[in-house]
Amino acid sequence: MHLLLLSSALAQDCIDLGAHAEKAVVAVTDDELDLASRLAKEGLASLACQPRVPSPEDLATLHQVRGAVGVYGGNDALAESALTQAKSTYPGWFNDRLGSGVRTVWEAASPAGESQVTVWPVPDDGVLYIDGQARSEQPVVVPTGSRLIQVAVGAEVAFVQVVELTDGQEMEFATGLPEPTSDRRILTPWLVGPLLGGAATGGLVYGASTLEPELARHSDRGDLDQLRSTRRDQMLLVGGGAATAVLGAASLVLHFRALGQSNDAPTEEVEASEETAAL
Repeated sequence: MHLLLLSSALAQDCIDLGAHAEKAVVAVTDDELDLASRLAKEGLASLACQPRVPSPEDLATLHQVRGAVGVYGGNDALAESALTQAKSTYPGWFNDRLGSGVRTVWEAASPAGESQVTVWPVPDDGVLYIDGQARSEQPVVVPTGSRLIQVAVGAEVAFVQVVELTDGQEMEFATGLPEPTSDRRILTPWLVGPLLGGAATGGLVYGASTLEPELARHSDRGDLDQLRSTRRDQMLLVGGGAATAVLGAASLVLHFRALGQSNDAPTEEVEASEETAAL
C-alpha cells in the first residue's frame, strides 16, 4: 500500500492534466510553439504523479500537441513520432482544433507493432487502466510505444508505471497490491476438455446401460446374431466413454500446468517502483 501513500504525496505538486492539455492546445492555436512544446512535455512528465486516472482524450491531446509543434515547426521526425504515439494512445480521437494539416499526418500514422502486458495482482476493488482505458482481460495486447499503466482502487491510483514497449515484447508488472479473493486467472482453454469430456463420458455410459434390457431379450430368445450385434454396440459405447474420460483427464492436467506457468516468475518482470521511463 506504499504506492497509495506515494500517490497522495506526489499529487500535492502534480499538475491538472486536463487544464494543462487545454493550455497546450491554445498555445498551438496562438502560434506559440515553444510554449506548446513545454506544456505538452510537462503534462507527459507528470503522468506518474497523477492521483486519478486521466482521460484518454487528454493523454492523446498532449501527444498531438507535440506532433503539431513538429508539423508547424518543420520537424517531420517529431511530427511523425508524436502523432504515431498519439494514435496508439487513443486511436479513434483527434483534437480538430490543432488543424487539418496535423490531422492528415495523424491519419497516416501507424504503430510499428504490438506488445503484451500482464499486471498482477489487481484487487477485487481495483481496475486496470492502460492509457486511461479500463481493461478487464489479461494479458492485454497493446501497440508499441510509451504506455501509461495504472491500477485504480476506488477513485485513487494505487499503482502506476510509464513504460516504453517494443514490438513483440511481453512484460509482467508486479503491483504489490492485495491478491483478489477469487483468482481471475483460474480459467484456461484446457478446462473445456474436462467439462466436455465428462458430459460425453456420462452420455456414452448411459447409452451403454440402456442396452442391457435388449441384451436380456435376445438372450432369452436365443437370437445369437442380435445378441452379438447389441453386445458389440455396447462395447463401442463403453470404449468411447473410456476414451473421452482419458482425454478429459489429459486436458485437466494441461489446465493445471497452464495455471502453474501463469504463476511462475516471468523472464522479464517490472517490480512496483517510484521510477518511470523517461518520456
